[in-house]
Amino acid sequence: YKRQYLNRIWRPALSIVGADGLAPTATAGNVLRPSTSLRISLRLPPTLNPHTAEKAIQEILTRDPPYNAKVSVTGFHAGSGWNAPAFKPFLTNIISSSSKNFFKRDVLFFGEGGSIPFLGFLGEKYPNAQFVVAGLLGPGSNAHGPNEFLHITYLKKLICCMTQIVADSTPHISTQKSA
Repeated sequence: YKRQYLNRIWRPALSIVGADGLAPTATAGNVLRPSTSLRISLRLPPTLNPHTAEKAIQEILTRDPPYNAKVSVTGFHAGSGWNAPAFKPFLTNIISSSSKNFFKRDVLFFGEGGSIPFLGFLGEKYPNAQFVVAGLLGPGSNAHGPNEFLHITYLKKLICCMTQIVADSTPHISTQKSA
């Protein structure tokens, strides 16, 4: 379980998300091709500076390519990740209560990724805020893919949970009036 957690959040993950210049597998052979283009996605640990990573990746990919190949790196987009601060005890209790009320079981926490730049921006703007980030996928659903869908029964329960969390958290939230 610890290895899975570390792999999903704290270790970089490389995916090839597109390729041009490769032969179909049915006719592929051990031959030289005139060119190959890959589009990669690299999920970074949430506390890693993306510009530092960009420079390192560019240097690694272009340093000493085999057979005098020409390698170029273009179209880079680097976004900062987000490392969620620990929940305050009141919020942990509210989330637990909400889970028991609507799912009839203890709350389960599972980190996924950490490369959500928007949350990083919010965390910088509101450093004392508590964020409850939730997602829901159904069995066999592929997040961000053509077969992504929502499990309606669980979605309704999640909406109820989030509503209870907001309502029960309100007395704990201090507001500051701007001068």
